[in-house]
Amino acid sequence: MPESPKIINSLVSSGPAALIVNEKGAIGSHLADSLLSFGCRVYYCGSKKDDAIQHLLGKSNFELIENLNRVYEI
Repeated sequence: MPESPKIINSLVSSGPAALIVNEKGAIGSHLADSLLSFGCRVYYCGSKKDDAIQHLLGKSNFELIENLNRVYEI
């Protein structure tokens, strides 16, 4: 059986987590804010250029994934 992608293992072992994909602007950032306030780890697929997530970039439970290949460790 193939090994699970590393990020999936991380999601399972680190408690509540969410993956936000293709949500640009206010909707994605508000969703991330809400999830972070509940103590979830948030993985956000997007761009550093998105002004709506700038305030999230330094948070310890927030990870920006700019390249989806990274999710599968290709």
